[in-house]
Amino acid sequence: MEFKWYLFRVTSGKEGYVEKYLKENYSDHEDFSEVYIPRSIVAGSAGKLKKMLPGYVFIRMRMTEDFLKKIALVPKIFFISRKEGKPEEIPESQIEKLRSGIREVEDMSERSAVLDKGHRVRVEGGAFHGLYGFVKEIKDEDKVVVAISILGKMTEVLLNPDQLLKEDD
Repeated sequence: MEFKWYLFRVTSGKEGYVEKYLKENYSDHEDFSEVYIPRSIVAGSAGKLKKMLPGYVFIRMRMTEDFLKKIALVPKIFFISRKEGKPEEIPESQIEKLRSGIREVEDMSERSAVLDKGHRVRVEGGAFHGLYGFVKEIKDEDKVVVAISILGKMTEVLLNPDQLLKEDD
């Protein structure tokens, strides 16, 4: 029997506890492979991680009746995602899409996290894609005021920092 991914519902905020518990108690078990909690770096937060699916953990395991009973006894785990009464397998391709999507978000966050007033930027997304401008103001971590030349006139627009790429000085 091969290892498959399964999605488990856990107490929200206790995903890390479940991950640690599984690693400490089952890392050597023949039916356990790994546990995955999708996390992403929060832009401008010095490496703070945010859970992408609060209240859920993915476990890669062999679905044996004995091991499922052991997992059901793990504190803070409520239930396994089921389809037609059977534990639902999550395809490896979906896990990889999730992992690569998070890497893309982290890459965008890293690009935009260093913006400051006066920086020259290139717009990478949205209606102003391809235009250049200067950061006029940082409203909060979600919005940046950028001065862009449109038809020869400087116009201030409000953009998401993930749409901006800082130009080298």
